Amino acid sequence: MKGENSSNLGVNKTSYNSRMDINSKSNLLENSSKYSEFEKSFEELSKFDEQHLDFWYARDLQQLFDYPHWTEFERVIKKAQLACENGGNEIKSHFILTTRPFEVFGVQFKEVADYKLSRFATYLIIQNADPKFKVVAQAQSYFASKVRSVQIGDITSEEIKRVEMRRYLKSENIKLSRAAKKSGVSSSDDFSDFYNKGYEGLYGGLSAKEIHERKGLGEDEKILDFMSSTEMAANLFRVTQTKDILQKHDIKSAKAAKDIHFNVGHSIRKTIKEMGGVPPEYLETPKRSAQEVSKELLHKREGKKRIDDKKINQKISKKN
Repeated sequence: MKGENSSNLGVNKTSYNSRMDINSKSNLLENSSKYSEFEKSFEELSKFDEQHLDFWYARDLQQLFDYPHWTEFERVIKKAQLACENGGNEIKSHFILTTRPFEVFGVQFKEVADYKLSRFATYLIIQNADPKFKVVAQAQSYFASKVRSVQIGDITSEEIKRVEMRRYLKSENIKLSRAAKKSGVSSSDDFSDFYNKGYEGLYGGLSAKEIHERKGLGEDEKILDFMSSTEMAANLFRVTQTKDILQKHDIKSAKAAKDIHFNVGHSIRKTIKEMGGVPPEYLETPKRSAQEVSKELLHKREGKKRIDDKKINQKISKKN
């Protein structure tokens, strides 16, 4: 088949009339104060993983939003997961089930179930939470006040999403390699051919080398680092589905494993075209690699930490 042809936050910016009356100005200042208060509380709850990406624990948000019962808040999480999936996003990329020691409203537990949430997941939870809780109402207003493209400096929400998906795709590729090895794919040539088959199925006959050339990448640059979140999602589906099929059917032939990888890629490509989507080889190649964005995120966060540490030290000095 070679040579074949072929949720960001959507809110309106609010414009204010230059002749705002005194009450309107007062309300605006009051709302800004509430937004700042919520933003401070929300950001202080964020953690950083080994990839230097921020995340939030669901039980921390439960307390922030004043939900008294975990079961009630977990129903909100389930709604958010459904919205995530219906939006074409991988739930496991944004809602990671975990356990950890925790204290709930003064009651100490040894280990409790919890979720590690991406920033996108927290947004979905806030949108599905009950505004009868004052902090939830503030949170919903806060996110509604944001412009369409959320940025960290000059890093866009799309780039942050690419970094998160690239990390997850790397993990799933390792699992796929293990499944392929158990299926009889052993030599380096075998593995190269195995991965090429997946690309050929998804990219209309193009090999990894041809995709690399089509994207205009340098010798040391990797295809997966230069994919949009949409292209990466298609590849993530290819990888996870191939892994699951190899494991489910206990494949013991390298040729059969290669054929399965090709067929999975081809089926995904067919579905994309049937739905009126754009085949992956025609999607725009990002200018910056996911690795470059990840390093910049780390640099910005380290800079912010240095500033925060300096402020803390200044406060301590004043007290002494």
